[in-house]
Amino acid sequence: MHTLPQTFCDTITHLHPHKGQKWLTDFPQLIRYCEERWRIDIHSHFPLSYHFVAPARKADGSELVVKLFVEPSELLHEQEALTALAGENTVKVVDSDAEKDILLLEKLSPGCPLSSLSTKEEAALIAAGLMKSLWRVPPHSDSTIETAVKREKQLQTCVETYPKGIDFLSSETLQHALAVFSELNRTSQQLF
Repeated sequence: MHTLPQTFCDTITHLHPHKGQKWLTDFPQLIRYCEERWRIDIHSHFPLSYHFVAPARKADGSELVVKLFVEPSELLHEQEALTALAGENTVKVVDSDAEKDILLLEKLSPGCPLSSLSTKEEAALIAAGLMKSLWRVPPHSDSTIETAVKREKQLQTCVETYPKGIDFLSSETLQHALAVFSELNRTSQQLF
């Protein structure tokens, strides 16, 4: 049985006021569906924030990661981005179920979260290098991959919603990130 942390449940109902509670109620059936459809055993989840993410094992012993979304558009954005990157410095999409908002991803090992590094500066340098390696022109004009301008607007909303900061990000860090985003978007020759 998969028990979800209360903080995760609160986040889901806060971010998705109209469908979050139903998603949480349907969660056990969604887990069973995944296990039956792909013949996998879903293990204890990773630390959760906005989506349910957990390692899984197939009968042949191979490992995967299951990611469950509440909002279908988030799945579509992520799937398109991961497919466009084709596993270059990212995980590969193994399978998906758009009707149930599920991504099945390859499991990468070893690895550690940036938050486990000794300094924020070290984490920021690694993140910046990875982001630079991932930069791409959208694969087509009707791409669902979010633009830098839209991401800036989302960050603005986050700053307004959490004026004291969120999780390990202080208000000052969020304000600085927004200023950098705004300046980069303002000075870009071409926005994607």
